[in-house]
Amino acid sequence: MISRPKFWLLYVTYFCGVFAGILVNGLAAPIAIELAGFTPERATRAGLTLAFASARGPVLWGFLSDRFGRIRMVTVAFLLTAVTMFVLHGHVGTPGVFLPCVLMAGLCYGGVFGTFPSLNAESFGVKNAAVNLAVLFTSFSLVALSAPQVVAFYRAGGAEEYPKAFLVAGCIAVAGLVLSIIIGRSVSKRG
Repeated sequence: MISRPKFWLLYVTYFCGVFAGILVNGLAAPIAIELAGFTPERATRAGLTLAFASARGPVLWGFLSDRFGRIRMVTVAFLLTAVTMFVLHGHVGTPGVFLPCVLMAGLCYGGVFGTFPSLNAESFGVKNAAVNLAVLFTSFSLVALSAPQVVAFYRAGGAEEYPKAFLVAGCIAVAGLVLSIIIGRSVSKRG
C-alpha cells in the first residue's frame, strides 16, 4: 500500500483534513478567552459545543458521503474548513463569529475523521483495512505534533499575531481541497 502514489495522496490529504480541527479542538477555550473575549464559563461551553460538533461530524458526513460520494464530501469539508479558518483569521474577535466558525470547524473535522476509514477501504480493499488505516492514521500523529506548535509560535508573538494560526490552517485546508479534487478526478477517470 505505501508504495502506491494514492496512499501518499490520501496521507497528505488526511493531514490537511484534520489540521484545522486539532488546532481549534485543543485550544477552543483559550482562543475564546484570549481572542474572542469570552468569560471562562462561556469559553468552556464553547469547548463543549465544539466537542459535540466534532462527535456529530462523522455521523453527518458519513450519511452525506454514502449519498453523494466520499471524495465529494471531503472536498466540501475542505472548502468549508478553509472559509471558516479565513473568517476566524480576520474576525475572531467579532461578536457572533467565533462560535459558528468553531462549530463548522468541528463538524468538518469530525467529517474528515469519519470519512477516511471508508476511503481507505475503498482504495486498498477490506482485507487489510484495519492495518492500512493504522498506517494512514499516523498522519494524524503528525498533525497532533505540528498544529499546537503553529499555535504556540504565533501565540508567543502576542494577541495580534495569534490569529495567523488560523491563516496557516486555512492554507492547509486549501491544499487539502486541491488534493481532494486531484483524487476525485483520478477516481472518475478510472471509473
